[in-house]
Amino acid sequence: MLLYPTVSDYWNSHYQSEAVATYSEKLLDISKEEKQKILENVSAYNNMLEKGTIPNLNIDSVALKKYDSILNITDTGIMGYVEIPKLQTTLPIYHGTDDAVLQVAVGHLAGTSLPIGGQGSHAAISGHRGLPSAKLFSDSDQLVIGDTFMIQVLDNTLTYEIDKIITVTPDDVSPLMIDPNEYFVTLVTCTPYGVNSHRLLVRGHRIENQSK
Repeated sequence: MLLYPTVSDYWNSHYQSEAVATYSEKLLDISKEEKQKILENVSAYNNMLEKGTIPNLNIDSVALKKYDSILNITDTGIMGYVEIPKLQTTLPIYHGTDDAVLQVAVGHLAGTSLPIGGQGSHAAISGHRGLPSAKLFSDSDQLVIGDTFMIQVLDNTLTYEIDKIITVTPDDVSPLMIDPNEYFVTLVTCTPYGVNSHRLLVRGHRIENQSK
C-alpha cells in the first residue's frame, strides 16, 4: 500500500504525457485552413459570453453539447495543455471538470472563455491538489506574482504572467468575470491543502512569448 501513491502518480504522469503527445501529433493532420476555421468558431463562442458580469457556470444541455464539440480535435475532450515552468509541470486540459477528468488531468471550467487568448476573454482551468494518485496543481501555492505559465492551443503558445493570487469561497466566481479589455487565464484549485474548504485562484494576463 505504501507504493500506491508513487505508482499511481507515475501512471498518471505517463497518461498526461501520452495525452499531450497524441494532441500534438493530431495537429500535424490538420491543415492551416482548418485550424483557422476552428479558431474562428472559438472566437464566435467566446464573443457570446457576457462581459463584465459574473460567469454563468450552469450551462444547459444544448449549450454544453456545442461547448464539448469546440476545440475537440482528438475526440477525447482535450483542448490543449498548460505548462508551468516553475513547477516543471505540463498537463492536458480537457473540456469540463467532471471527476473523471480531474482525477488524471485539469479541466476547463465550462461557462468561462475558451483559452485562445483573445481580447475580452477570461478562461478558468481547474485542477486538484493533494491527490495521492496525481500531482496536478498540488504545488500551485508555490507560484508568486511575476511567475509565468503557458497555454498551448492548436499551434499557438500563449504566455501568461501571474498578476493576482487570491483565496475565495467555492461559490464565489466573481473573480472570473470577463474584462472586455483584458486577456486573462485563471488557474483554480482547492485550498488549504488537505482541507479544501476554499479555492485558490492564480490569475495571469497575457504577455509576449519569452525566448527559451
